[in-house]
Amino acid sequence: EIGTGEAIYATALKHGLKFKKLEREHRVIDGIERMTNNFPLLWIDTNRCQPMLLAWSSYHREWIEKLQCYSEVPVHDWASHFADAGRYLSKVIESGADKESGISLEKWRQLKEQYA
Repeated sequence: EIGTGEAIYATALKHGLKFKKLEREHRVIDGIERMTNNFPLLWIDTNRCQPMLLAWSSYHREWIEKLQCYSEVPVHDWASHFADAGRYLSKVIESGADKESGISLEKWRQLKEQYA
């Protein structure tokens, strides 16, 4: 980090933030499917999250006319980073990384019902 000369990770640890390293996905399509399955667990502020929702709805694969099918991987464009964030959020939900904070998947569902 330019301001302190200290790594952002080290600064976060100093302030009590804990991290769990997620394994990198080998197939993007697996993450997309997981995100689709976990989407009902989310509650989203549609006013504050418009850019994210627009990006998620714009994330797409390219149509290959010659082969008459879609490419296997999504187009890498402005929506990709939002989609990656969603995929990794769903990985956190599914992996149980939330256990360290004391929030189980069942509690997550209860909170969603309470605030939805």
